[in-house]
Parts: sequence; C-alpha cells; structure tokens
Amino acid sequence: MAGSPKQRALERRVFDAFLAACPTFAARVVKIEQPEDDPPDIITSMTDESSVDWELGEWLHEKQMGESKRPEARDLVIAQAVPAGPNRTVHLYLCMLTPREVRFDAREQ
Repeated sequence: MAGSPKQRALERRVFDAFLAACPTFAARVVKIEQPEDDPPDIITSMTDESSVDWELGEWLHEKQMGESKRPEARDLVIAQAVPAGPNRTVHLYLCMLTPREVRFDAREQ
C-alpha cells in the first residue's frame, strides 16, 4: 500500500538522517529509491551490486513520547530555578531534588 506524499517525505528524511549518522555505510549506497507500493519504504542499491530493502518503523507512539518528555521539561524548569555555580558552603556537599508528581510553575522561582 502506497504511503501519502507527506509520509514518504518523512521516511526519506529519516533515512537521510540515518545515512548522515552512518557515513561508512552511506559511502556504500549508490542509489536510493522509494517504490510506489510499499513495503519496503526504501530500496538501496549498493556498491557491491546488491540491494537492501528497508521498512522503517516507529519505536514509540506519540502518547509515550509525550509522557517521557514531561519529566524532562520539569527537570529543566527546576534546573533553571536553582542557581548553579561553585559550592561555597562549608557543611553542604550535595543536594538532590527528586520531585514526585509535582507541578512546578516557572513563575514560582
């Protein structure tokens, strides 16, 4: 079943990012095709005259990604609120913040 033009463009960008991250492999790719009917999403022709079919998949659903980014956003707000720099205290070596389900508003800094 053919993907939409938007989906095909996304698949190509993802594959191009993969090639940029793996230049040794990318050097062996001679040609990249996106067949009208997939799977596969991508077909690469290689320098050794072989071809490799690629079916790209998603690792996480959008909901899972949103859930994983919430703690990161919270930690960033906390880190921005707590002054950073050299520890000039005599009796305090380390302070670890481990909030639980807490809403932290940047206006409360």
